[in-house]
Parts: sequence; C-alpha cells; structure tokens
Amino acid sequence: MAALVLIHETPQWKKLLSYVGPGFLVSVAYLDPGNLQTDLQAGANHKYELLWIVLAGLTFALLIQSRSANLGVVTDKEAGGGNRDPGTGGGRVFLQHNLFLHSALVISRKIPHSSEGIRSARKYFLLESSLALFIAFLINVAVISVSGSVCWNQNLSSESKAQCENITLNSAAFLLKNSLGKWSSKVYAISLLASGQSSTVTGTYAGQYIMQGFLDLKMKLWLRNLVTRFIAIAPSLVICIIGGASGASRLIIIASMILSFELPFALVPLLRFTSSEAKMGPHKSSVMVTFTSWILGFCSIGINLYFLSATVMGRITDRGHSSKASSIVTGVFVFPTMVLYVALLAYLTLKKETPVTIGSPPGLGINNVTSSESEFGRRSDGIQKVHGMEGDDIVSAA
Repeated sequence: MAALVLIHETPQWKKLLSYVGPGFLVSVAYLDPGNLQTDLQAGANHKYELLWIVLAGLTFALLIQSRSANLGVVTDKEAGGGNRDPGTGGGRVFLQHNLFLHSALVISRKIPHSSEGIRSARKYFLLESSLALFIAFLINVAVISVSGSVCWNQNLSSESKAQCENITLNSAAFLLKNSLGKWSSKVYAISLLASGQSSTVTGTYAGQYIMQGFLDLKMKLWLRNLVTRFIAIAPSLVICIIGGASGASRLIIIASMILSFELPFALVPLLRFTSSEAKMGPHKSSVMVTFTSWILGFCSIGINLYFLSATVMGRITDRGHSSKASSIVTGVFVFPTMVLYVALLAYLTLKKETPVTIGSPPGLGINNVTSSESEFGRRSDGIQKVHGMEGDDIVSAA
C-alpha cells in the first residue's frame, strides 16, 4: 500500500507578500506634492465637502491600475514595449508614467506561466493595489480633514485665517501647530521631503522603462539617473530661483494640469489592450469592467475639456487682464490645439485593431492569427507555451 504524503500548501498571506511592491510604489503618485496641495486647498475652501471626490477618484484609480497590472502579467511586457511592438496596434503613444510604471513593475515577479498562475497573480496584484490605494486614500482624507477642521474653526486667529485663504505647501505647517507645537514645521518638512523624493524615485523608474520599452535605448544606470533627473530638476530649479515659493506652487499646479490632459493618451490604449481578446486571450477584461472603465474615462476626458474651454474663454473675454491682441493670439493657437487634441483621442479610440498579438512573431499577418489561441497557442511538440517562456513554467496540453 502506497504511503500518503501530506502536502503543505503555502498560506495565502505568504503568497500575497510575494506580490507586494508594485502597487505600493505606484500609490506614491497619489501622495505627491501636487496631490497634497490640492488636498490642502480642498479642505481650506470646502471643509469636508470634497471627500467623496477623493473616494471616487481612488476607486477609479484602482480600476485603471489593476488593468495596467493585468496587461503586464498576461502579456509579460510593460506598456512601453507593448506600444512599440507592431502587434499592439502600431505607433508610439506616450503613456502617463504611473500606468506605464505599474505594467512594467509587475513583470519583475516570477509568475507561473499557466492560465491558473496568471489568474492567481492577477488576484494578488489586485489585493495589493487595493491595500496600497486604501492607505493612500486614508492619508488624503487626513490631509483634507486637518485642513478643513483648522481653517473652519470659529476661534481661528486673523493670521491663520489669512494663511487659510491662500494656503500653499510652503505655509501649511501651521495646521499642525495645535497638535505638535514647535515640532510642527519639522515634521511637516520631513513628510514633504519624503513625498517629493518618492515621486522622484518613481519618475526615475518610469524614465528607465520608457527608454527601454518605447525607444529600446539602454543606458548605464548612473547616466540614466543623471539625464532623467537633470531634465526633471533643471527647469524646476530655474523657476524656483526666479519665481520663489509662489513660482514653485504655480509650477506644481501647471504640472498637474499637464498630467491630467496627458492621461487620456495613456488610458485609451490601455483600455483597448486589456479588452482585446487577441492581446489578452481568456484574461481580457469583462464586459462590465470594460464598460465602466470607458464611461469613467470619457467622463474624465470631458471634465478636462470643459475646464480647458472655460479657462480659455475666461481669458479671452476678460478685458481687464488681457489686451485684445493677446486674446486673439490665444484663440488662434488654443482652439486649433483643442481640435487636434479631440481628433487624436478619436483616432486612438476608433482606430482599427491590428490583428497581431503581442505573443506573435513580428510580421505575422491576419492569415496566421485567427483567435486568442495564437497568444496561448500550442507548439508542435504538444506543449503549450505562454509568454514565450521555455523551461519549467509550461503547461502540458490536455
């Protein structure tokens, strides 16, 4: 009689720990100085009324970040490499660094290249991203709550009221004065430094993957860090020297606006990739997830277009702060740019999908690729290969 062997299964929490990392690194983007300044102003001007926007925004972020992670897990490629690959639709679309970074980081984990292994990895990356973004949500809520409770206090001094009316990152340390006393400015400075440094680190990582994925450029680590940080720091340093603290605050707002208008050029290709059976096989997004993502994405794009139009129209019609000549110049340059912006988004959304999968050899045409099985197809020796990987991580054909 054969002896029974007791097999100890790895606890779920240990499996989860092996996937921890990418989601927490990506969640730093929701705690950068730009978000902190927005939170401070939201609390000072509206108290707790805008907390629901933080919840809605981070819920949408979880939905989109999970799509980005799935793209990396299933295709074994970061978004930059996928966009450069002829099989992903052609063209180089510059993805906003956060979505791009997430899809690149998840492939640093050793994932069993089987359908069950991919499903398990997707589940654990979703849990990890949920935990990371929940912590980011709590921190954002804390910043808004502290700002709102202090600035809306009936016993606030006249000096503090003046600071609340025009609150910035440079002046926000007074919010912690009642609870931390003389240590308030020091603690605030450390937290702000950590926020800025974390954002710089993620930006450097994203720059590395952009050069590797989009441009296929490989540079030495020290040279890459020098180039990417110089490009990021030099303009900011010049503006801070010339404009001081107020110039730095305006730069943060402008950078946030630019990122918000870049987002659709990352979001639209991502949603198309993750809802494509040719590229994701059986792991494509469900109909409900795809529908919800597109609705929220178009809402975000619509809001951006509305505020851009309102800002431009306000500048053109405000005769007190701009001359007639400057208004004409603004209209001549801005409106064609807006039309081009909308046209590019329409092109990305409606462009016919190239019938070549990420896993297919370059140049493989439609006659050679007939279904999602091309991505997860069988080899001639009867073994199914996923992600182009050889060795132990393969699944025997049934």
